Amino acid sequence: MTDEEKAPLLLLLEKWKRERAAAQRVVDEKNVAIFHLEQSLSGTNTPTPPTLYGPRVPRVPRPLSPPKPPRPPGLTAHTRAALREATSDEVTIPAIYEAMVAKGVQFNAKDPKLRMNKVFERLVELGALERTATGAGKAPNRYRKTERFAEVINSDSQNEEGTDA
Repeated sequence: MTDEEKAPLLLLLEKWKRERAAAQRVVDEKNVAIFHLEQSLSGTNTPTPPTLYGPRVPRVPRPLSPPKPPRPPGLTAHTRAALREATSDEVTIPAIYEAMVAKGVQFNAKDPKLRMNKVFERLVELGALERTATGAGKAPNRYRKTERFAEVINSDSQNEEGTDA
């Protein structure tokens, strides 16, 4: 058989395949409709009725991941704790840093004193500390605990956790 003789037969074959696929879709739709109608009339329900796209596969729930362990206290929490334990009302960042080092606090921050400065500035904004002297050169800033110190330290320490100690 030559290619010219095969061409009309191939077209006819493709047409019949398309018609068969369309007829199969109609049959599938009717099967689903019949199934649901029979279920409605009989009053029973199966957990996985057929669909046009094959049987439904029940979803298997993913196992829950174990709860994450609580985060260890960060630099903010350690700084606040060291401020609470400070006996003097006037403090400096280097003095608090040395107290933290003496207690064995491990620091992940590149420059812990710079990060501690942010904590001190936040406490100044909240009214727990006030700056009594601005340092120049190697002289550090000096801070004094205010009347609101205990209130602010105890209320905010529960809300602020960091991991960069």
